[in-house]
Amino acid sequence: MPAFEMKLALFDLDQTLLDGDTETLWFQYLVKEGYLEVDHLKEHKNFSLDYEQGVLDFSEYVNFILHPLKEFDLETVQSWRELFLQEEIQPRLRFQHLLAEHSEQKHTLVLITATHDFLADPIGRMLKMDLTLSSKPEIVDGRYTGKVTQSCFREGKVEMLEENLNLRGDLAEEIWFYTDSQNDLPLLERSDHPIVVEPDDRLREIAQNSGWKIIM
Repeated sequence: MPAFEMKLALFDLDQTLLDGDTETLWFQYLVKEGYLEVDHLKEHKNFSLDYEQGVLDFSEYVNFILHPLKEFDLETVQSWRELFLQEEIQPRLRFQHLLAEHSEQKHTLVLITATHDFLADPIGRMLKMDLTLSSKPEIVDGRYTGKVTQSCFREGKVEMLEENLNLRGDLAEEIWFYTDSQNDLPLLERSDHPIVVEPDDRLREIAQNSGWKIIM
């Protein structure tokens, strides 16, 4: 069977389609509701600074960010998630016109994010994406372990995209990719149409030198 050539519109989530950071908002919500201690926010801020500087230890971060999923009954955490998505995520979604424009051109809409799938998958459904690619936490005996089986971060985004296309027997004829983060340089360089959204100073300089489109 011949491979199907797809035109892909890839979108990062945090600070791109979402005005904010999903996991920061999640932790703030859990603290506000009394499910986590405020010290978790302080530790999360340190990880956020590492991310912004491009030096994040992703394995260590994932172990930290999955703490609520490890410590509580999954059904309970899922009920928290539904309220969180309605109250904190839905009002912050943006750039819906870009999704509509690509959809009208019959491009395949892909949400591709380092955020773990517990949060990313329902957001992908909320955005009516054709596909969501996200970090995959390990589950043993019905509980999250704090480890990931597959990372969708930095080079991991390119690897996960290529693996998904190979499994489906598809080819990427043309790729658009929207992101705000310097951590996404591997996928920006892989794309035919790299587009940076409200970039930091380093990514803005790279985009300007490379002739990439910038959305402010």
